[in-house]
Amino acid sequence: MLKKVQAGLDQYYQKLKLLRAFNSAQALLSWDRETGLPKGAAADRGETISVLSGFAHELTIDANFVQLVDELASQKESLSSIEARSVLLTQKELQKSVRLTTAFVEETNQVVDGSYNAWLAAKQTNNFQLFAPHLERVIENRKQYAHCINPNSHPYDVLLDDYEENLTIELLQPVFATLKKGLQDLLPQVLEKQEVSVNPLNTISLDHHKLELFLKDMVSQIGFDLDRGRFGSVEHPFEISISANDNRINTHFDSYDNSFTIMGMIHELGHGLYEQNVNPEYVKVGLDGGVSLGIHESQSRFLENVIGRSSSFWTYFLPKLQSYFPELKNVQASQIVHALNTVTPSLIRTEADEITYNLHIILRFELEVQLMTGKLAVKDLPEAWRTLTKDLLGIEPATDREGVLQDIHWAWGNLGYFPTYTLGNLNAAQLLASFEQSQPHWKSEVEDGNFTTYFQWFKEHVWQHGCMYSPIEVMKKATGQTTQSTFLLSYLEKKYLP
Repeated sequence: MLKKVQAGLDQYYQKLKLLRAFNSAQALLSWDRETGLPKGAAADRGETISVLSGFAHELTIDANFVQLVDELASQKESLSSIEARSVLLTQKELQKSVRLTTAFVEETNQVVDGSYNAWLAAKQTNNFQLFAPHLERVIENRKQYAHCINPNSHPYDVLLDDYEENLTIELLQPVFATLKKGLQDLLPQVLEKQEVSVNPLNTISLDHHKLELFLKDMVSQIGFDLDRGRFGSVEHPFEISISANDNRINTHFDSYDNSFTIMGMIHELGHGLYEQNVNPEYVKVGLDGGVSLGIHESQSRFLENVIGRSSSFWTYFLPKLQSYFPELKNVQASQIVHALNTVTPSLIRTEADEITYNLHIILRFELEVQLMTGKLAVKDLPEAWRTLTKDLLGIEPATDREGVLQDIHWAWGNLGYFPTYTLGNLNAAQLLASFEQSQPHWKSEVEDGNFTTYFQWFKEHVWQHGCMYSPIEVMKKATGQTTQSTFLLSYLEKKYLP
């Protein structure tokens, strides 16, 4: 390698190290805001994160760094495949970042901080009007962002691309239309056939401390490294990486819905396992972390739905749960499994079954497109939510808390995020087909508490790659083809209409 190129790479890695430190600090402050920040400190924390984000942005768009990255990209033939991938991804992000002023970045963080605090108050008091003016500012901010990044593109396409490379409305709409029809055809058949039951885990209140001990036991058994991670209690479950060796998975402890707490942790664990098992060589070059939300969500949805709702899983873990809670001694694994796999149209997305879940995502997708194009005003959003819920699910929320206020995503400014959940479901079903073909005995292993086959297969085919390959390449390497919509409907039909 030419000395000039090597010298440029050395400079490049030093800058990545600096930016990584800023990102880590901001992530830690954000996690603390969700889990332990005193209520009176909310404004101070928002200001701190805003200032840090602005300073990090200035470091990122520094003219010398932009020039360095462009020079390295022009000499990609002299770089290794890892180096070239890192430089080209950074170049793409810089092409977006240089279009944003530092003032706009700081303003965005202030808007989101105020929106998040208003959402919390609105959800707790079931008062959408507390959140509405803040959501209006979020929507306007996202429109401004989209215009800055690409004024010639559909604003929603710009947002989608931030979460899933090259994803567009044009690509999504036919997939969602096919899925919507398939799900609405399948739903009445399943409802007619099944028997509804109450989850026995939700019939009694479980001590939060003891439930936390069980969850630590569970995540460790599956493969989460508690020496490089931890978890906390939050209003809305989420996962966040502070650094390559500090991953935080968080769930909501609900005294009246213990299954939600447990399944929420399993879902976030899927994210955490992905983050913890990226090839450590990719940290220095900035290729650590998940490559896209569609791939990330495939890991959380796979662990939650395919494994976490299985008879094998609960045959093994129910006795462990009973050792913490003797009052569950008469509960059978089959009762929990039946309840977890009962299909019932519900108002809350995170509590939805596998069939109706994607209808929740289609609802949000349709509303987001209307909000971003100005066809729907924020003041009319609750009614639009109720109407579309009735059309898609046949039920209607009585309150905004169980309707438009249920998710944290819009408060965080994450418009364009929701479709990646369904993309994750599509990917998960496709990965399952390949996994079962090569590992047909995985269920019996899980029933014995052995998650090694699951862990090693996904580490080899998905997790270790980090951002080294595009989402399309990850799926082709793991399954032999790009993401297809047929696998999910086939999986659901096989499971619910055997």
